[in-house]
Amino acid sequence: MITRNNCRFWDRYLSPLFLAGKVQEKGFVWCFKIALRMLSQQVCRRGRHFITHYKQKKLFIINLFNFLSVRKPKKVILGVWDYKVIPWSVGDFLVFIETLSVLKLKHEADKVDVCVICDCEKPAGNRGYTNINPTNFRYYLFNLLPIINTSPYLGSVFQFDSRSEFYCFLKQNINRYQIYPPISAQLKESFNFYGGATLREIRDFYNERGFIPYLAINDYHLGWAYNLYRTQAKGLLPVVVCLRNRPDSPHRNADKDVWLSFFDLCKSTFPEVVFVIIGMREEIFKEFRDRSNVIVAKDYGSTLVDDFALIRTSLLFMSVNTGGSTIANFSDVPYLIFGMSLEWREQMGLKPDSSWEFATQDQKIFYSSFIITPHSLLKEFSNLYCVLDIQNWHNKALAYKSPLYSAASWEF
Repeated sequence: MITRNNCRFWDRYLSPLFLAGKVQEKGFVWCFKIALRMLSQQVCRRGRHFITHYKQKKLFIINLFNFLSVRKPKKVILGVWDYKVIPWSVGDFLVFIETLSVLKLKHEADKVDVCVICDCEKPAGNRGYTNINPTNFRYYLFNLLPIINTSPYLGSVFQFDSRSEFYCFLKQNINRYQIYPPISAQLKESFNFYGGATLREIRDFYNERGFIPYLAINDYHLGWAYNLYRTQAKGLLPVVVCLRNRPDSPHRNADKDVWLSFFDLCKSTFPEVVFVIIGMREEIFKEFRDRSNVIVAKDYGSTLVDDFALIRTSLLFMSVNTGGSTIANFSDVPYLIFGMSLEWREQMGLKPDSSWEFATQDQKIFYSSFIITPHSLLKEFSNLYCVLDIQNWHNKALAYKSPLYSAASWEF
């Protein structure tokens, strides 16, 4: 019979003080076996209260054993992304995540942890972004944080809005991590990742190993992209296009008339193709919606990661020089990227008319010396389109299921 005295008896012998003393006297394994044996003898007794009590104490013992067990520490890469010195950009953050993936493989680490620092009092950092301030920085920050999930080796994620809190965390965990960038570069504030530096770590890794890890897109967003094609572009071949149109760097913006004329040419030449426009809402030219062979992804609620998924699932990706194209760079998606500056090519040490060492033969970069006209776009598009394996794209699209349910549910 279960009584209050029985429960008090178990409470006394399963109390933290009693267990700690026995662990010290007999050792973990002995205490663990004895406790499970004693509790198991009571399972057959009646009483819902005791069974619940038993389960809770059993879980307590198991979790205590796990907590006190000494395990071999894992080797982890810690990437520190500090908005005091780093640009608020999509492309640079993606290059950073790819760099951490390369370092993980190079050093045979178990996983990658990412730490993001954004000073809540001076979030604009040393670059002095005029539109980022203490009242709105979290909006920009949490729009960019999903980029971290493109890491195929992601472990833990930390976010600090105080540099003093970050330094405290770093001092407590410095021996657990291999840190990138090095602490010396962080303290000197010399880690300037603008333009993705030179991609040195990634390129060196490719030259040594002959491959690079691809950025990851999760199944939910891939399913969302394929579902958009099925419902809004049924029977058509999607070519995803990203056209920059921002006031802060007009020299990198796309020429609206040129691209609209290109879409019109493709309407008659490639009637089976539909162009899916991605990018920020403010960047969308309203004339796009007048073209029957153009879909604006933002009209269907696409997020930043949805745009990444559209790039990854497209038959072919076309873009001007913009951060989102980095998703295509670290993938096997065929692409045509226009408007890369000659200064950038020099900085990267690339030869004229060449792309990255790790690019496939279907991934092409065009520099600012290339004159962009409707017909020059059509020529490059035709050359690449005609060599693509369209049946292989269809097979992938057919094999992919509809997107997962967007909220966790035990009844779905």
